[in-house]
Amino acid sequence: MGNVSDKLSDLVKSDEPEREVSLNVMLRKNLDREKVAAVAEELARLSADKKPVEVLSAARMVLMKGKLGSVRAISEHPGVEWVDHDTEAPIEDLIDS
Repeated sequence: MGNVSDKLSDLVKSDEPEREVSLNVMLRKNLDREKVAAVAEELARLSADKKPVEVLSAARMVLMKGKLGSVRAISEHPGVEWVDHDTEAPIEDLIDS
């Protein structure tokens, strides 16, 4: 899984495959808007629960929920450049003290 971030790769190795996480999927640069939508649909099917995805066409990004067990299949899709785990910062980190 060379196109998966280190933190997500570590999570895949250490946690349960059924755990659901938020994923940011960067698509390849050569995809036009129609192809981006098609790849997003394919990624939604690869996600274990087939949940809807959010497509940011201009940025070639797909934001989605997926189980850790589906990360390998998502990362190996020919339209995918990079997969990262989207984490929310704790509120304490966001507050300017």
